[in-house]
Amino acid sequence: MYELERSKRNKRKFRQAFQIVTAFALLMVFAGSNVEVVLAAAAGSVDSMWNMIADFVGTWVFRMGGVTLFIGGVMFFSGWRSDDAEARSRGTNTMIAGGGVAMLSFLAGYFFGTS
Repeated sequence: MYELERSKRNKRKFRQAFQIVTAFALLMVFAGSNVEVVLAAAAGSVDSMWNMIADFVGTWVFRMGGVTLFIGGVMFFSGWRSDDAEARSRGTNTMIAGGGVAMLSFLAGYFFGTS
């Protein structure tokens, strides 16, 4: 019984540590990438600042779509490995969603005229 409680406590501590590390990593990514936006604002026109922000958001949304596409592929093929139709279906849906997000962010340059 004591081992079970200790195991749950360790899992909770690991989850909390993982969340803190993830939040810190995201903070560092955003802090490092916002330097461009500040420099564009200091450089002058509002149009250049808008273009920098739109390019930044478009780039990161495209990357998130690619990661989602990759995760969907892993889910799909793990469904094949375990012969689980539901896992294959979820993997396919995730791949389609990731591809759609990546495609829309790629086309955002045409919608906003920032390419």
